Amino acid sequence: MQPGRSTLLILFTLLLLGAPMNAALAQPAAPSRLAVLDFQDRSSHAVSADEVLYLSDLVRGAMRRNLPADRFLLMTRENILELLPAGKTLADCMGECAVETGRRLGADHIATGEVTSFAGEIRVTVNLHETGSGNLLGQIRAGAPTLLGVERDLELKIVELLAPLRGGEAGGTGGDVAEGVIGGGATAWSARGAARIVVTFESDPSGAMVEVDGQPVGETPCSRAMVPGIYKVGVKKVRYVAHEQTLEVKSGTTPKVAAVLTPDFGWLTVESDPTGLLATLDGEAVGATPLTAREVAPGPHEIVVDSPNYHAEGRRVVIERAERETVRVAPVPRNGGITVIATDPKGNALVAVVKEGERMLGKAYEPITLLQGPHGLTVESSASTWKGEVLVVEEQMTEVPVSLAAKPEPIPAAQGSLKMVAIPAGSFTMGSPSSEPGRDGDEQQHRVEITQGFSLSATEVTQAQYQAVMGANPSNVKGADLPVEKVSWLDAVQFCNKLSSRDGLNPAYRISGGDVTWDRAAPGYRLPTEAEWEYACRAGTTTAYNTGDDEAGLGRAAWYGANAGSKTHPVGSKAANAWGLYDMHGNVWEWCWDWSGDYNAGSQRDPQGATGGSTRVYRGGGWSGGAGYCRSADHSRAGPSGAYGALGFRVARSSAR
Repeated sequence: MQPGRSTLLILFTLLLLGAPMNAALAQPAAPSRLAVLDFQDRSSHAVSADEVLYLSDLVRGAMRRNLPADRFLLMTRENILELLPAGKTLADCMGECAVETGRRLGADHIATGEVTSFAGEIRVTVNLHETGSGNLLGQIRAGAPTLLGVERDLELKIVELLAPLRGGEAGGTGGDVAEGVIGGGATAWSARGAARIVVTFESDPSGAMVEVDGQPVGETPCSRAMVPGIYKVGVKKVRYVAHEQTLEVKSGTTPKVAAVLTPDFGWLTVESDPTGLLATLDGEAVGATPLTAREVAPGPHEIVVDSPNYHAEGRRVVIERAERETVRVAPVPRNGGITVIATDPKGNALVAVVKEGERMLGKAYEPITLLQGPHGLTVESSASTWKGEVLVVEEQMTEVPVSLAAKPEPIPAAQGSLKMVAIPAGSFTMGSPSSEPGRDGDEQQHRVEITQGFSLSATEVTQAQYQAVMGANPSNVKGADLPVEKVSWLDAVQFCNKLSSRDGLNPAYRISGGDVTWDRAAPGYRLPTEAEWEYACRAGTTTAYNTGDDEAGLGRAAWYGANAGSKTHPVGSKAANAWGLYDMHGNVWEWCWDWSGDYNAGSQRDPQGATGGSTRVYRGGGWSGGAGYCRSADHSRAGPSGAYGALGFRVARSSAR
């Protein structure tokens, strides 16, 4: 068929004008603009930054090879960086954020991706969005244990991702895509996006981390909207076995992941007879028995139960996941023994019972088996009671000599002469433990032995007694049976010498003005040493007061700030201690012989204080002070010439008679 004249005329005209023939017949569509952002790295350092960039470029190259050059333009990395807002990088956005970034770039389509690691694989997810509608056109996932394997998987799957852009083509290449700088608007191209399905995630116990294809999405319970597809889901919680499953998300379903997590531990209970023993688990201290349902990692474990008073006993146990095991032990005790030798001050054997607290242990002169270590004992005869601490040594029988004084008699209210009480030789712990309430820092505990018995006045020196010897009464509050007060240390030693002379005894002191020398061989009256005073005050006790550790019992034996009414009271009007001494706590403070100074930390025999100084020690607390000052270990100091209204004294003699 020949062309018509009109057609020939048009062709001839176009040739004259120099227009290409195909431009006249059809105007081609503007090419679609495609941007590929750099991938995000969520691999927890399984893949390096250079390798992530390499995978991004790999996808760009695959898209160049698989899209027709006449229909698509691929934006260069340099061009994208120039068009990105300030502060943004190619790897900043995914999902809806990526769509907005594509619009800012003027791209019709935008591809984003992320690199993760899961179950020993490197995984790459690539999403393709249409920026005009925001629809997700497609998603591919490639994965392999090595980077080379991921590269091969991506090359195969990139054709699948590009199928919507190629009009449904399943494969083939369209030649290289032109790569250059893009500017200006773009023709809209729309495609139907994939609908999202709400997926619910739960776990028992809750609070587990949910990962979808290696990417954390939230803690259980939670829900997320997901595009249809097949996913690998992990549910993880510390100290529980990870749950993993494959999840298919399909339209028209309500997918749900409900993971029951298996504990990655078992439960261990340790019981012992007796209780309260120290337990170690694999060499680490875990507390005192019983230990109940302790969470322990699966596998073999070594349990050791130990105590200073028991031989260590061990058990080996294998703990299974989610299983309970109980270990019961009865360690062998470290036993020793004592025999109490109870006598009166003259050496006569006494019938007595031996107790520890309220528990009856046995009788004097009978072997008693006890756990090794210190024990606070009470020895009771019909006449009196002894309290003290003994040290039991494993596999040894130790004799414990106990001297029980005669039962104290009431002290007459206003007695002109002093009643002396025999104090037996013995040993004790001087000072206070760090746990004692009200303790001062200068009360360091140390062992003291009193090698010779001595005697101590049953009460503080009264005003009547002082008046009879000295011919004067310096006290602020007057009363014959009240303790003398406002006497200095020098006044007290002068009283001792005059009383000795009156009773026909060689004086204990040589006094020259303010210089005083003690003749230790003299039988005359003297002041007790600080160690003798505390030994006599305690009378075998180890508690804060000789009445116990609680202030509630102090009022039975002491006039002090809480009950004295700001004044002194008649001596002997409160209860005596176990050795028949009154007012060792409260009423008035009592001068001692010693110069004040720091305690020697080692064991001492008959200590007599510092060799010199400017202040002398006084003890016992007084009517004006609180309970803490009445403690058996409390001590204070003042210059030897000082005289105070709450300070008096009692006297001692070196011979115990």
